[in-house]
Amino acid sequence: MNALKGYWKRTKGESHRFNNFLWQLRYAVERAWKGYDCTDIFNMDCNLRDKFVILLKEFDKNRSTEFSGIDFTKHVLDDCKNKDIETSEIINKMTYLAEHSCWDDFIDEMDENSVDESFEIVKEKAQNNLNELCDMLKIYFWQLWD
Repeated sequence: MNALKGYWKRTKGESHRFNNFLWQLRYAVERAWKGYDCTDIFNMDCNLRDKFVILLKEFDKNRSTEFSGIDFTKHVLDDCKNKDIETSEIINKMTYLAEHSCWDDFIDEMDENSVDESFEIVKEKAQNNLNELCDMLKIYFWQLWD
């Protein structure tokens, strides 16, 4: 119900605020009853990505394990701190790639004079980030537990 908190002050002067309030109330009831609302389904890709980013950050803060399969030959095997740092770097990279895997993340980089060409470049950057994230998930997916 956070969307409802302070709603009347935020929407002062809007002509359709009562109708929007009813929709927000409906979404709040859906979230309370089902655990999600219909807006979560509309943009499933962005919603999954946003939740994944939050979960990765929480996982990194609260984990007690390190990833196996990392090339630790450059570190002393007894040095757990290096393993922990490298695991954090991997999780941070996955977080970054997830945060930048949608074309609208690069909207500021688009050139207003050549929108079509800019959109193709931006879309390619986002797709490359998504592909790299998927490759990392292939390697580390079964280690995202604690």
